[in-house]
Amino acid sequence: MPASPSHPPQATASSATSYEYDVADNTDYTHDTVMAACLTEESAAAWCRRVGLLANRMACPKCANAMRLTGSGNMERWRCGRSSCRVKRSARANSFFSGSRAKLRQLVKILWFWATQAPAGSATEFTAASPTTITQWYAYARDVCSAEMLRCDMKVRK
Repeated sequence: MPASPSHPPQATASSATSYEYDVADNTDYTHDTVMAACLTEESAAAWCRRVGLLANRMACPKCANAMRLTGSGNMERWRCGRSSCRVKRSARANSFFSGSRAKLRQLVKILWFWATQAPAGSATEFTAASPTTITQWYAYARDVCSAEMLRCDMKVRK
C-alpha cells in the first residue's frame, strides 16, 4: 500500500543507507517560490517534478515501456503508449502524494507551512484546508521524516 497520511512508510534496518541533504541552496523552497508555484495545479505539478516530489519519467509496470504524461492539473496520468497495453497510473503514483485526492497546490502549501514550523491554525487560514486535513498532513510529514531519520545515516551539509 502506498504511503499516505494514514499509512506512513515503514523504516527497516536493512534498507539503511547514507544520504547527504544539502540545505545550502533553498531557493526552490522560499515562501515566494512555493506560493508562486501553487497558483495553478499545473504549476504545482511542474514544481513537484522539478524538486523530485513527483516522477519525471515512469516505466509501465506491465510491459516496461516508457509511459507518457497526459492530462493536466489534478487529472494528470501516466499512460503506456503501447497499443496492446494502455496501462494508466496517477501522476502521483509512488510519490509522497499517492492516495490523496486533495489538490496538489493545497498540499504543497500545507507542507511548506509544516516545514517552516507554522502553527496548524496558520496553515488552515492560508490554505483553506480543514483543520482535520492540516492535522493529518502535519502528522504524515512528521511520520515520513521520522521514518527517514531512523532508516539512514543522515548528514546535513551547510
